[in-house]
Amino acid sequence: LDLQSTLIRAITSSPVSLVIARDIRFSSSIRATAVLSFVGEIKSQWIAYSFKRQIKLNAAEEAKLNSDNILANAKKAYLNVQIQLNNHILSLEGSAGSVLDAELDILQQLILEMKFNLSNEYAPTAKTDYERMQRNLEGVSKMPSIFNPMKWRWEAQHQVKITVNNNNITNNECEITIEGRDSQNHLVQNEFRSFLGWLRNCAVIRHPNAGVPPRILKPAMRKPCLDIEERISYITD
Repeated sequence: LDLQSTLIRAITSSPVSLVIARDIRFSSSIRATAVLSFVGEIKSQWIAYSFKRQIKLNAAEEAKLNSDNILANAKKAYLNVQIQLNNHILSLEGSAGSVLDAELDILQQLILEMKFNLSNEYAPTAKTDYERMQRNLEGVSKMPSIFNPMKWRWEAQHQVKITVNNNNITNNECEITIEGRDSQNHLVQNEFRSFLGWLRNCAVIRHPNAGVPPRILKPAMRKPCLDIEERISYITD
């Protein structure tokens, strides 16, 4: 830290627990709203006001909640939190810090692992489609890093961990491992299926480091997509 900063502390002292900063990074875009950043950790015991959380569960998650005694154990562990399950809605109400701790504990116990492969679903008899898909899958399997933005997004927003590995049996498949709640796992799987739908009709896949610049959209094509361009600028500028 700058020696003139109000956050400076002696080396023998503990650092500041939490820093809230506004617009801490330079941006070339003119933003309508400020960027508020939190650096550090907000401890649950600091948050004392009354708080209520409602978490929607699917049938599989609700069944696991009861069969594994997750709900019963949570009620015993967090006596100052009112925990109820009605119509697939898990409600937690009480002191904000305790509610957040209980929510984290319950959701972590609902985590399951799902595995599947990105594979060619065309029959070999459909020669043109089958060969194109095989070629595309082989290209994707050699650069699993293209899924990193998706992995980062799911982990940051939903605490779902996604692992993409080359399949050891065949060179043209990727093995996907998802660690999250049942409902989240299926959402991630659907996103990969959507990717496969695009991959079926893809004629050429270029490696990110191929040295070929991306196609530049002409102004006429960009005009109806300004909102998308603005969202991209929040990340890339």
